[in-house]
Amino acid sequence: MSFDVDCPASHAFDVWTTNLVGWPADHSVSGEHGLLVVLRGRPGGRIFERTWLASNSTWGEVTVWDRQATGYLWHLRQERADATEVEITFVDQGDLTTCGSRRTPRLERLGARLKLA
Repeated sequence: MSFDVDCPASHAFDVWTTNLVGWPADHSVSGEHGLLVVLRGRPGGRIFERTWLASNSTWGEVTVWDRQATGYLWHLRQERADATEVEITFVDQGDLTTCGSRRTPRLERLGARLKLA
C-alpha cells in the first residue's frame, strides 16, 4: 500500500509515531473509544494501547526505528508467534510532500495490492 501526504517526511514520521490518539475501538483490545496508542521509539520497544482509565494492552514490538522508516511486529489479540510484520517508509518527494508505503508480507504473500489516493 502506498500513499502521498502533503507534508515533509519528518513530520509524517512524527505524526505516525507520536500522535496516535482516537484509535478505532474495533481495532483494539479493550474496545474503548478514544484510545491512545503508544510506540516506544527503539527496536524492542513495546506498542500498546492505553485507555482513559490508564489500563495498558500490548499490541506488538518495534523492530525498526528510523526517521525514514519504522517497522514492527503486530500481534493485536494474537500470540506473538502469529504476528504480522509491518514496515512503513517515509520518503520526501522534494516538493514538501511525502510518499509513504506500508508493506505487510502476509498480505503480499496472498497477492493483495492496495493503493490509496
